Amino acid sequence: MTKIYVLCALFLAPTVLFAADMHVGKDYFLKGGEKTLDDLYAAGPSATLAGTIGGDAVSIGGLIWSESTITGDALFAGEHLTLQGSVADDARLLGRDIIIGGKVGD
Repeated sequence: MTKIYVLCALFLAPTVLFAADMHVGKDYFLKGGEKTLDDLYAAGPSATLAGTIGGDAVSIGGLIWSESTITGDALFAGEHLTLQGSVADDARLLGRDIIIGGKVGD
């Protein structure tokens, strides 16, 4: 039974990854007015999110600042985190300096 789950996961992994926006290794900026249709993954020194994210937002880095409208969950891990926008579901924040000034649904 475990083999079936592993094979299904390996088969479906590329479709899940291609549906998301992934940005690794450099500063990332999602401008206000820009929209992603699915999940957003960003890993680098800094991430600035000002547009609309049509799924989950995951960011790992030193400085993460978000005033986005996130329709799913938010997972941010970094040194300095600021959440000024809205998160429709859960917000998981891990950092040294955390500022929450927006709305979190769950």
